[in-house]
Amino acid sequence: MRKMLLFLIVLSTTLSAQYWQRVDSVFSPAGLIYPSFTCPHFTDLDGDGFYDLLLGSIGDKTLFFRNKGLTGEPKFEEDESVLASIYEGGIAGTNADYPATADLDSDGDQDLIIGGYNGLLYYINTGDASTPKWEEDVELLKEINEVIGTDPNRRLSISMATATLIFLSEPENPLQEALNRELFSPTATPEREIRQRLRKICHLWPASPTRD
Repeated sequence: MRKMLLFLIVLSTTLSAQYWQRVDSVFSPAGLIYPSFTCPHFTDLDGDGFYDLLLGSIGDKTLFFRNKGLTGEPKFEEDESVLASIYEGGIAGTNADYPATADLDSDGDQDLIIGGYNGLLYYINTGDASTPKWEEDVELLKEINEVIGTDPNRRLSISMATATLIFLSEPENPLQEALNRELFSPTATPEREIRQRLRKICHLWPASPTRD
């Protein structure tokens, strides 16, 4: 009986296994030199239809790499000018760890949130879809940051809050119903207060405009 059970376990594992191929040709040869403990976020910040890369890390600054490649052949080149205004006064009071983007004010371009030791820092894009300009808004996420705090041991909560904020800001996201059911159930985890405040804020935002 035990042999049969072991056989069934091995067989099911084999049938459901997924095979992955490592592709080194996309990043390093494409111009991307990355630090340790990185958090990548792909988004189109120059409006050319190709995904650029925001790279968070435990370093001093979030890095931006513009995709200058072709369809199926990405080529990333670092462009320090895109995020320069965020760090022009120095790195004190800024974050570098967890970048995320979404059109939070429904004006047709991507706004920016960077999570990290200073909570969630929100930057409104006052430029446009092809030439972003960043202006910090300290009020929108003030209540959430009061819960998150600046304790380095809460980095998981910060990352969770960033991801939740992005998901809930997109009312048409097919994962929203499942996400709400999981995050706001009566048996939610200790971060429930953070999630409730996120939901309260996100419900004040209009739906993002439809893009072709």
